Amino acid sequence: MIITIIAFILIISFLIFIHEFGHYCAALKFGMKVNEFSIGMGPKLFQKVSKKTGIVYSIRAIPIGGFCQIKGEDGEEDKTEVSIDTEEKKSDSFTDKKIWQRAVVLFAGVFMNFIVAIVFIYIGLVSGFPSVIDSNIENDKGISIQNENIKIYNILKDSNADKNKLKAGIDIISIDNIQFNNIEDLKKYIDQKDEIELKIKDGNKEYTTTLNKEFNKDLNQSIFGISFEKVGIIKYKPLRAIPETFKATWSLTEEMVYGLKYLISNIFSGHGIPDGLSGPIGIAVLTGDVVKRGYSYILQFIALISLNLAFMNILPFPALDGGRILFLLFEKIKGARLNQKFESISNLIGFVLLMILVIAVSFKDVFTFILHK
Repeated sequence: MIITIIAFILIISFLIFIHEFGHYCAALKFGMKVNEFSIGMGPKLFQKVSKKTGIVYSIRAIPIGGFCQIKGEDGEEDKTEVSIDTEEKKSDSFTDKKIWQRAVVLFAGVFMNFIVAIVFIYIGLVSGFPSVIDSNIENDKGISIQNENIKIYNILKDSNADKNKLKAGIDIISIDNIQFNNIEDLKKYIDQKDEIELKIKDGNKEYTTTLNKEFNKDLNQSIFGISFEKVGIIKYKPLRAIPETFKATWSLTEEMVYGLKYLISNIFSGHGIPDGLSGPIGIAVLTGDVVKRGYSYILQFIALISLNLAFMNILPFPALDGGRILFLLFEKIKGARLNQKFESISNLIGFVLLMILVIAVSFKDVFTFILHK
């Protein structure tokens, strides 16, 4: 449990630090004054003020989150700076910069998370990535395969396999004392059986369990409620990994778009939060499982979370970076700044709605991962 909590905090803090560092670098590039760069939230535990720039670098008590506070970013103005030299004195304020410069600063955090995701996916592909092995991978000369074995790939909820507490990712040693190297042979074998004896390996623990087919009304057939795949560690050659990295990034992004559509559809149709959506609690639990699986899984996980942070933050929704960029677009079209009160209230409402969603998802996570466990 302690290792899970520490790993979760380190991963989330690292990704938020990268995000805020993007804002920080872009702001300094365009001559904006950064008031504070903080790791963590809540009360300050430590701070150091740069003698050269006056920037406050701080570490705060709650080790999740962080922020980069830029002068004028929230529309506030220094009331002491009212004189004929106003333009000169405010030249380091976010509000006085060109629209495209402000947009770049807001987008920089998202950009950094995209870069981290791409880099970690690439490193994972080159150093070794767990993957389902099909004929295309086996015949690709740019890929080497290690540690091939048959694993449980998916468990149908409330099936016999689920009731036996089997989990995806567990190694299959044998079925009815038969060891399979070919996944198609395995699938043909179990299709003909009504009962199978699985010898499995979960970490360092080996044990045997028996599964019986049961009738599934939705599928209108008898099933074991379990699927298998041949899995191994695949390593891409450095040049071969480049196009595959962008292909994987694009594929994950498409899945996120689909997931967002599904979430919106579920909420407005009254079906509530989809099962596949997890909040901080769910991510923390998944972090524990990932850490147990090793280095290559951790790389995948960090890349996935970083890409999720980028995707969510670029959405044109108030309180998110994408929403603030949208306000800049309206400002460009209008030819004048939007009403600051309207913008602030919109961001506040957006923040409250996001917090309601996070709380709702967290309650679902508590039931799914803790109470239902």
